[in-house]
Amino acid sequence: MKFAKPEILSIPPDELRRVFGTEHVPQFTAKGECVNCNDRPEVRKIALSKGHLACLGKLSHGVYCKGKNEIHLMKDLTSDLKLSNYEYVAFQQLRYFGLARPVHDAPGYWLLTHLGAEFSHGRLPVREWVKVLKNHLLEDLMGRSEKKIYVHQVKGFPEWQLPEFEIIAGDVLRIPQVSPQAKLFDLKPQTA
Repeated sequence: MKFAKPEILSIPPDELRRVFGTEHVPQFTAKGECVNCNDRPEVRKIALSKGHLACLGKLSHGVYCKGKNEIHLMKDLTSDLKLSNYEYVAFQQLRYFGLARPVHDAPGYWLLTHLGAEFSHGRLPVREWVKVLKNHLLEDLMGRSEKKIYVHQVKGFPEWQLPEFEIIAGDVLRIPQVSPQAKLFDLKPQTA
């Protein structure tokens, strides 16, 4: 019986050193097993999904409500913004796309990146999928989609109305919402 070549065998040596955090290149058998520990690390392909978008929307609303770009997932996301068990897993994967990242030296706190804010408002695209090995993003060409997509192109995109805001030095600058009537009659914006 012939096995398909495991994807880990096609990863460049420098990338394997970075992912495994070692100076030597890990050696694998033809079946993709480590020759030292018999571990069989899997390369996972993660596509941006509506679950990721739900997490990104909750993070955006949390940042807007708190007024600071530093959200604790358990303490700050309350009531209707509370994450389900599935969303906690999906939330962690937002970092692979550059949409959110953990706050350095503050366990449990996350921040919305500039790319995350722009993507959620449909102004910038992100990669359609990424590949991950042992919780590390593969950074060579095989590890990322060439195709970039906007938020409305994600399969199952939920229609949402996110508040407009800018993040300046970690603080949230709320942008006054302009009502459709104000646009129509050229009236001054109403602040909420």
